[in-house]
Amino acid sequence: MPLDRNVSEIVQEAEAAYGIRVTAAERAGHGSGNWNFLLTTDHGRFVLCVIEEQSADEVKAMARTLKWLSIHGYLSTKLRETIGRGLTATISGKPALLRQYLRGEVCWHPDASQVRQVGTSLARLHQLPCPDFLPTDIYYTQDRFTQALDSRRDPAYEAWVKQSLNRLDIGSFSDLPRGLIHADAFADNVLFHGGDLVAIIDFELACNYLFVFDLAMAIVGLCLHDGQPCPKKTGSLIAGYEAIRQLDSRESTAIKPLTEYAAIMTSLWRYWRYRCHEPGHAKQDSYKELSAVAQRIKASRFIGRSDLLSEHDARRFVV
Repeated sequence: MPLDRNVSEIVQEAEAAYGIRVTAAERAGHGSGNWNFLLTTDHGRFVLCVIEEQSADEVKAMARTLKWLSIHGYLSTKLRETIGRGLTATISGKPALLRQYLRGEVCWHPDASQVRQVGTSLARLHQLPCPDFLPTDIYYTQDRFTQALDSRRDPAYEAWVKQSLNRLDIGSFSDLPRGLIHADAFADNVLFHGGDLVAIIDFELACNYLFVFDLAMAIVGLCLHDGQPCPKKTGSLIAGYEAIRQLDSRESTAIKPLTEYAAIMTSLWRYWRYRCHEPGHAKQDSYKELSAVAQRIKASRFIGRSDLLSEHDARRFVV
């Protein structure tokens, strides 16, 4: 486990795998199932990501996605290849990626202008051809997550999720436009610098799925205020998106149920991870926050159209 290993051991393996000389290294935090190390090298600065929970094949697909984005001119993190021209390496017995460092910061509470930039970037992503190696469903539908609904750790929650998913009937949206999507546009996956979008990063959950689901997830991840969709931000997100790609009427109608679905499924992931997979975790009740978000979305009059902007805001964000 990278947490238990001296950074110098990680550095030595990285130098051997990538043909670099590291002059400075430090832990750069960790995400869900991965550890990051900021490396200053003779070839520039990089972030080494050692991935503990995803399989080697899943990490290779992730790396191929980043390569695909680079080939097609979409700005995100770029990978350094190994000395054997591979896109991934094995570090500490786990699959790893070496990403070029991007100068930017996470903005946990982006304003409407920043959210609009994310909408524009997602629309540009959706214009790219979709590679054939991506999964055709979102990450959260995996058996290990849905099986948590029979764990009986919170029977009332499990019953609510099942009833909600039956009511939403996500299969009814299967004929909406689809292609390459990010599927996880939360604040910690978006970098800004001086108010300007640097890049959307971390394409671990990328898939071939409904374009409008990307907007739905971004609403949950970037556009909430006190647990409810903020009309100004959601309108700005979609205005930015429609400056590049116009939503059809079916997609516009689907935004609300798909946003509810996005909140439910991210809540289910938290339930699986922190209540079932790691019982007793400090975040064991965090799933309740997103289940409450889903219920508020259902009860709200939220539509998710750019016409939710006031006339003043619309003038501000004219393209």
